Amino acid sequence: ELCKIREIQTVAIMRKDHPLAQLPQIPLNRLENYLLVFFSDSIAQVRDLLELERKKENAKAEPLKITKVTDERLMTKYLIEENAVSFTLDWAIATYPDTLKCVPLDKRFVQQAVAIYSSELLPETVMGYINIVKTLIN
Repeated sequence: ELCKIREIQTVAIMRKDHPLAQLPQIPLNRLENYLLVFFSDSIAQVRDLLELERKKENAKAEPLKITKVTDERLMTKYLIEENAVSFTLDWAIATYPDTLKCVPLDKRFVQQAVAIYSSELLPETVMGYINIVKTLIN
């Protein structure tokens, strides 16, 4: 049996005064006009879904402006100076400066964090495992 612990959301990171920062949730097609900065290949799902949507809507669309960085200072520079947008998982947002804001992407980017419940374990043991997993996620 699976027990849902929490939902994990991919969020877009941008300056607090960015035009998209006031939206409650960002549709993928609103990202097209901005430089998209990827810190890791693990967020390639954003890029792949955006490319797929663009192909459905307009085969002659301009290429996306995408860069990958390996230095967090460079990523922050793009976000502050170039009005770029980057991406992270919602549990990682606390690591970014006060000048940045995180806005959720659409619901396709919600993942479930679950724990496996085994009837062979005592309930107290299961709760102990769940608490360990919760601590690791947080």
